[in-house]
Amino acid sequence: MNIAGTEAPRRGRPPKAEAGDTRARILDAALDGFSRQGYTGTSIRQIARAVGIRESSLYNHFPSKQAIFDALLAETGPGAVLELLESDVDRSGHPAVVIRQLVEQIVDHWDEPRSRQFISVVLREGGPTSALVAGGIAGEIQRVLEGVSTIFREWIDAGLIRGDFPATHLVWELMAPIGTIRMVNLRADAPEEARAQARTLAAQHAEYFLACVLRESQDPMPSRMRRQHPGPDPRLLPRAPEGSS
Repeated sequence: MNIAGTEAPRRGRPPKAEAGDTRARILDAALDGFSRQGYTGTSIRQIARAVGIRESSLYNHFPSKQAIFDALLAETGPGAVLELLESDVDRSGHPAVVIRQLVEQIVDHWDEPRSRQFISVVLREGGPTSALVAGGIAGEIQRVLEGVSTIFREWIDAGLIRGDFPATHLVWELMAPIGTIRMVNLRADAPEEARAQARTLAAQHAEYFLACVLRESQDPMPSRMRRQHPGPDPRLLPRAPEGSS
């Protein structure tokens, strides 16, 4: 769905089958436009024309362009972690198993083309602290901290992980480095080796995190298997600018 070459909107009520996925097509068209022309350079009119609907019809689904952006953020941003934890991870397992599965699922999700395209838009627009992104992402991060900390508190109460730090702090320590890996290695233009390196770095981070939070010998994975995780390729790590001390 290319905004650069749009067609005139079709008149009349769309068929029910098409009406059901109009919201998804609006998001697809908006993401394409934001990627090609930037957020400011993409208008509501262009998005509507790319979908083949009137502007007034688009507003039935989203009250503003910011709302469209926020919907994309909710779909591919930090908040997706909660959905993965509920649907793709067995929460009843040992903390080490759950955390390894969760980290793997997060990287899988953020390595999807749509997610990589969106993080590139975020970086193009100034990153997580920009006015466009900051409000929405702050709420998403808070939802993740509160949601994931529930299971962390259960583990603390069961004596499975350390309890000398708040559960929300432990969740932050788990998630923040993965977000950095995403911004460095999982952009839309990231080469295959950088994307593979994201998985290696995330897996290593999970092992380091578990070594820090598990109570003594709580890890069910034999140490010889943990040592099999390869080290990061120095060629793919961020480098300091030349001349810096």
